[in-house]
Amino acid sequence: MFREGEGRLRTWPLLLAHRGVAVGRGFRARVDIDGRLVAYEDSTGVWLEGVTPAGLVIDAGAATMADLQPRVRETLAETLDSFARDAGTFGEFRGAVQAFLGATDAEAGRAWCDAVERVRSTRERPDGLGVWPADRETSVTVTEMAVEGDADAGETTPLAACLGTAA
Repeated sequence: MFREGEGRLRTWPLLLAHRGVAVGRGFRARVDIDGRLVAYEDSTGVWLEGVTPAGLVIDAGAATMADLQPRVRETLAETLDSFARDAGTFGEFRGAVQAFLGATDAEAGRAWCDAVERVRSTRERPDGLGVWPADRETSVTVTEMAVEGDADAGETTPLAACLGTAA
């Protein structure tokens, strides 16, 4: 999606830690995601491209790195909400989430690795994000939870979505 020669100023390797709850027809599920993202920052803003999850792309152009955090949270909540609404069972939901959020984009992965090396060698860091070890594993875990009362589809609750710079 974002390639050399398009006015890009910096590429940042990011790590994602998300914990959320999705409610579908007759089920509640906890979704834990540990992923890798590439942030592209140029004079018009910041965009994200997923490494793992490959399907996570935020191309609206956040003004700053700090603006990414709520956009990632909102995008993940909307994605989980959509899967929960469309799933007839917990098993269908889990399969859809794991397929979508567990997919890896090899080209974005190469950009991520290159960006990690640049961050390590220059010690440059984007404003507003902590530094996390780049060797963190990626994973998607979907766990069924007890249903309290009536479970209505469409009530995803993001517990946390945090971004850190990989180094």
